[in-house]
Amino acid sequence: MAKANDTDIYKYDLSISLMDYLFGTDSVDGKKNKSYRIKDIVQLINAVNGKNNLQFIYSDGLNPDISQYTTGCFFTDTLDGDPLNFTQLILNKSSLQPIDLTLLFQRLNELQDVVIKLDNPANPNNFFNFKVLSITDQTDYFVFDVAIFKDFYFGEFLNETIYSIYFDIKSATESDDLKLDKGDFEGDAGDLDDRIIVLENLQGLKTGLTGQAYAIWTGVGFVYDVIYPDYYINSILYSGSTTTITLDASDLVEPRRDTIALDVTGVIKVTGYAEPNPVDPTLDPETQIFITSVLISANTSVPADTTFVDVYKENVEWTGTSNFNNINFAATDSAIQGSVGIKATNFSNLQWIRFQGSTLYQPGDWDVVSFRVKLLNTFPQNTKFCVRLRNSTMSVSGAYPISDGQYGYSRANTGQWLYITVPLSSFTILDKFNAFEILMNGSNSSGFMLDNVQFSKGNNVQSPLQKAIVTITTDSGIANATLANDTIIMTSANNGLLISAIGKVITFTSLFTSAIKSGYDNAIISINSSLSNKVDKIAGKGLSTEDYTTSEKNKLASIDATHYLAPLQTTVQLSALPQAGISDKARVYVENDLSDYFYDVTASSGDIAPDDQVGGIGFWRKVAVGGETAASIKTKYESNPDTNAFTDAEQTLVATISGKEVTTNKTDTVTGNETSSSLFASIKGMVDWLTATKIRSILGISTLSGSNTGDSATPAETATTIGVLIGGSADATPNDTDFIATSLTAGGILKKITWTNAKAFLKTYFDTLYKTDTISVAMSDSSTALVTGDTDPLQAPYNFTLLNYWIGVKTAPTVSSLIVDVKKNGTSITSTKAGIDATEKTSLTGTSPVLTTTSFTKGDEITPNIYQVGSSETGRSLKLYLEIIKT
Repeated sequence: MAKANDTDIYKYDLSISLMDYLFGTDSVDGKKNKSYRIKDIVQLINAVNGKNNLQFIYSDGLNPDISQYTTGCFFTDTLDGDPLNFTQLILNKSSLQPIDLTLLFQRLNELQDVVIKLDNPANPNNFFNFKVLSITDQTDYFVFDVAIFKDFYFGEFLNETIYSIYFDIKSATESDDLKLDKGDFEGDAGDLDDRIIVLENLQGLKTGLTGQAYAIWTGVGFVYDVIYPDYYINSILYSGSTTTITLDASDLVEPRRDTIALDVTGVIKVTGYAEPNPVDPTLDPETQIFITSVLISANTSVPADTTFVDVYKENVEWTGTSNFNNINFAATDSAIQGSVGIKATNFSNLQWIRFQGSTLYQPGDWDVVSFRVKLLNTFPQNTKFCVRLRNSTMSVSGAYPISDGQYGYSRANTGQWLYITVPLSSFTILDKFNAFEILMNGSNSSGFMLDNVQFSKGNNVQSPLQKAIVTITTDSGIANATLANDTIIMTSANNGLLISAIGKVITFTSLFTSAIKSGYDNAIISINSSLSNKVDKIAGKGLSTEDYTTSEKNKLASIDATHYLAPLQTTVQLSALPQAGISDKARVYVENDLSDYFYDVTASSGDIAPDDQVGGIGFWRKVAVGGETAASIKTKYESNPDTNAFTDAEQTLVATISGKEVTTNKTDTVTGNETSSSLFASIKGMVDWLTATKIRSILGISTLSGSNTGDSATPAETATTIGVLIGGSADATPNDTDFIATSLTAGGILKKITWTNAKAFLKTYFDTLYKTDTISVAMSDSSTALVTGDTDPLQAPYNFTLLNYWIGVKTAPTVSSLIVDVKKNGTSITSTKAGIDATEKTSLTGTSPVLTTTSFTKGDEITPNIYQVGSSETGRSLKLYLEIIKT
């Protein structure tokens, strides 16, 4: 039997994979020889050691032996290998590690700039970097919503291949404070040191904010709205919220500086000392977190150096416009403060709400823009608000997106008003502005309510930017390393200790450098193993699996700068594309128009202009998609119902008719080629055939003489005979079947009208002269709760017909509806009673009544009856409105 190390028979494999097999003996099955996968052996060793690398195997789900449900696997939302198609990475909770990853992923989910990196240990040129948008902890999986970094990935995911997973922190600005390693291993130990330093700083922040807080003056006294995220006090996490706080009254003689801060109780005020040169009061850095300081001048009623401007509060401030499908700028059920708010019940992608004022502001005039919004239903994952600034119709900033979890926006929070606050430092503002726009990214059929749009400025209206880690789990199981002997451990690929931390002080072991060297050594071995199959690179040329010919190169070079945007449905959507985002010669296909449009940035005229066009320059020009021939145009034209297909033979026949056959006057005579015209001969023959006898037979009369009745037996209807008829006996009371004589204006032809139709016409006419009236009755006062039963009656002031009645309240009922009946002389006049729905204020949006009695005589007793009241709140200040017409 050949020896295992006989490499002539058993070839030596330099590229070992977790999917490779080893030959061994099963101790629990009669010591039978069996094959074992290396990945299963690794899993066994790791289970024994109690620790493991963060490694998973990618599965496309096609192999039942290693599907996405197999222990230690991960998959994507598309199950293909192209990372550009991914929006989710899904990690099986039954991973290779015995360690619970829940706390790790909870911590990462609270950081805004997390990058997840996956690389193939066997192939350094097979790696991927994704921005983590959110992490969801589901029953069996961790779901990462991700977006690929297009410049930081290489290749496609390889099925049944193990990948190591790392997490990085990328700066919020696009300048890479922390570099992402590319496939050629440009990263070095120094880069890794930078990452460790950042993590140290985050771990050391045991008292601080997880984001940014805002204190915004309300415009009333010393009252501030305070918006703050989750925060830590001595490593204990407290929930963020929105609240108001009122600072103390000013000193009569000296100025003072107060501080708004956070402690374990929430928002607090720390009142300073009134003195000639006031300073901020001192905070305890261990138990209090600074948000902002406020200057309170002597003998004043509002803060100093703090201003604001209302963009929208009561729909009388800036002018609001929108291209929403359904929007009300003065909705009475959509206000968080005041009497009206904005209600948009549905919207589509790229629809907008704009507010324009009369003053041009400089970019530095305001610190933040804020607004209150209430979602009517949960928004989809990718639906978000975008905000931008405009100078009238011209954009002077980009559309800044507000993603889920940013600036107070939560797409799933439908139960309360959200306070969204965006610092203007987030914008790139190119010029002065006088308009503010909310642009929708995505669509939603339920919509939202909007109120209290405002620009604010003040000293330190924003807190210093801070971030904090949620939890750090230590070997003792206590979060955040609060005990002196707690240890944080990071291990290398071979389970050697890389970094240890005691009491949050990170130290580096001797294995740290060797582990990094080991990683590079393994990469070099893998590279050298592949060198034998490499193709030498020729200067100035690239490598391809296809033969690239000169003809193909010339063809590619002939393509001009025209490029295609995504197709649109209508030309309205085309005109809504912002001019600043359209490049010269951009091309778009519009489906409803069956045409292409290309954009000429220098054109002063064209078919369609952007709605934010500047200076009258820049137009879309329409381009027909397919060519048309004369025959195809003729066929399409003649297929319409108002056109006729006229053949050449028919046209020739018409051409034979001479102008002499046409007469222009009844006295004209036909002369010329009458005998030679077939048309003339036909007409002449028809006239010769119509004798007087035939005419009487066709008309059904016996003679053509006598009166205008057409029958000589009937006397002529002269003025004398008509007068005799009119002079007959009078009928004082006409019946509905009686007739009234009349005549048409044109021709004076005598007609008849029934008395029923005459009455209906006169009623409609007089109804327009005598308008309906409304009688209003107060059924309660504004402070007393309603009770069921009859209220004070009133007497009908005149005869009238009741058309409808409705009810309204000042304070809306809750839980149950408020129902009111009306009685005439003690008897109900309805089969269905008017009702106000819970939380509403009128029955106009609730239940309309169905009347069984509508006629009232002067003096009839009208009794309003409260049939049912609301629960919890009955409703108050109830009024009854009777819509009537006098009879």
